[in-house]
Amino acid sequence: MREAPVAKPITESEAAEIARRLFGIEAAAHALAGEYDDNFRLREAEGSEFVLKIMHPDRERGFVEMQCAVLQHLVTTAGELPLPRVVPSLRGESCVQTTVNDGSRRIVWLLTYLHGKTLAEFQPHTPELLEELGRFLGKLSCALKDFSHPGAQRELKWDASRAAWIRDYLQYVEPVPRRMLAQRFLGLFETDVAPKLASLRRSVIYGDANDHNVLVACGPGEAARIAGVIDFGDTHYGITVSELATAVAYTILGKKDVLAAAAAVVAGYCAEFPVTEDEIALLYTLVGARLAVSVVNSAHRKSLKPDDAYVTVSEAPAWEALERWAKIFPRFANYTFRAACGLAPSTKWLAVERHLAQSAAGAASIFDADLRSEPAAVLDLSVGSTFLGADPSLSETAQLSAAIAEELKRSGAHVAVGRYDEARLLYDAPQFGASKNQTDERRTIHLGIDLFVEPGTPLCAPLASSQAGCRTR
Repeated sequence: MREAPVAKPITESEAAEIARRLFGIEAAAHALAGEYDDNFRLREAEGSEFVLKIMHPDRERGFVEMQCAVLQHLVTTAGELPLPRVVPSLRGESCVQTTVNDGSRRIVWLLTYLHGKTLAEFQPHTPELLEELGRFLGKLSCALKDFSHPGAQRELKWDASRAAWIRDYLQYVEPVPRRMLAQRFLGLFETDVAPKLASLRRSVIYGDANDHNVLVACGPGEAARIAGVIDFGDTHYGITVSELATAVAYTILGKKDVLAAAAAVVAGYCAEFPVTEDEIALLYTLVGARLAVSVVNSAHRKSLKPDDAYVTVSEAPAWEALERWAKIFPRFANYTFRAACGLAPSTKWLAVERHLAQSAAGAASIFDADLRSEPAAVLDLSVGSTFLGADPSLSETAQLSAAIAEELKRSGAHVAVGRYDEARLLYDAPQFGASKNQTDERRTIHLGIDLFVEPGTPLCAPLASSQAGCRTR
C-alpha cells in the first residue's frame, strides 16, 4: 500500500485566485478536510457555492477524468438524484492542469456545492431515513451498471475484493483482542468471499457511502431526506454488492441494534436494485471486512500521522460497530437480509413450502394461516389463571387438551397461543439439563411461545432433521 508523498498545502487566497483565473469565479475560499488533495468551498457574493478541487501532484489525469465522466453520466441516467455537477472551465474543459505557487503541476476541477448535514452530524437516523439511503444507492447502482471508463480499473485499498491486504498491517492494531477481531473477519473474507469473487457481479461503483459523505436535509416541519452524496474519489470497478456493504458498514456506526439499521438500508437498496441470493449470503462478511479494513487502515495511518485527526475520524465508532457485528450469528444476519429483500428466510423454506403445498392437495383438513393476521385465542395458563380454575386436575394433559379444544371451538380461532415469560404450575418434570447431583427443581417460568391447533392438523418442521417431513398429532 503505497503512501503518496506530502505536498505543500494550497492556501485559501491562492485557491480563490485559481478559481478566478481558470473558472471566472469571484469567490471567497474556505479550506475543507481531505486526506490527500486540497479542497475548498467557494461562495460568490450573490450566494452561489462551489467546491474547488486542487489535486495532489501525484494524481493522474485519468483519475480525475473518470470522476468527471461518472458525474456527467449520472446527469443523464439518474438526473433526479441530488449529486454534484461538474462546472466546466473558461475553456470548456471538465478539468484543467495548472502550475501553482510551489511550482508543482496540479489538476484542478470545479463542482456545484450540495447543502445538508452529514449523516454523522444528523440525528436521529430513523428506519425511514436509512431505507431512503438504501434506495438512493440502489438507484445509483442501477444508473452505473452499464457505465465503463479506463480510469475505474484501478488498485484501491477500499476495493472489497482486495480486503486481504490488511493481513500485512495487522501488527499496527493494538491491543491484541482488537487485532484478533480484525483477523477474524479477514479469515471469514478469505474462506467465504475470496473463493466466490469470480462469480460475483461487477460494475463501476461509487464505493464511499460513509457517514461523512452522505448528506441529509431536514426543513422545518419536514421529514429528513437524503440530500446527496459527495466525494467520488473512491469510484472504481468492483464488486457491485460492495456498494451496499460499504453503506451498511458506516450506517451501523453508533447504533445499538446494528442488524435492524443494516436491514433498513438493505430493504431500500433491494427495492431499487435487486441483489442475488449469493450476494446476500456474503453481505454479513463483506460488511465486517469493510469495517476491518477501516480500523486497520486507521491504525496504520495513525502510525504515520499521529496528530492527523482526519485519518482516525471513524476509528472509535468503527471498532464499536465491529464488536457489535461480531456478536451477530452470520446465518441469522443472512436470514434477516433475505427477509428485508422479500425473500424466504432460507432457501430450505422453498422445499418446505413445496411439501406443504403437496400435503394440502391431499389433506382437506390442513389450514394455512399467517399468524400475523390470523385470529388467535390467547390462553392464560399462569398461576392465577381463571381458564384453569382452582382444580389442579385441570392441568393434567388430557383435561388441559380438552379445555383448549373447547376454547378453540368457542372462539372460532384456528390456533391458540400460550404466552411467553408466564409463571406456571403446569410442570411436573425436573429442569431440562439438570445433572444427577442437582436438587430436583421444577421450572416455573415459561420460556417459549405455545401454538395449539386441533388434533389431526398436519405439522411440518421448517428445517430438515433425521426424520424430516410432515406428521399429524
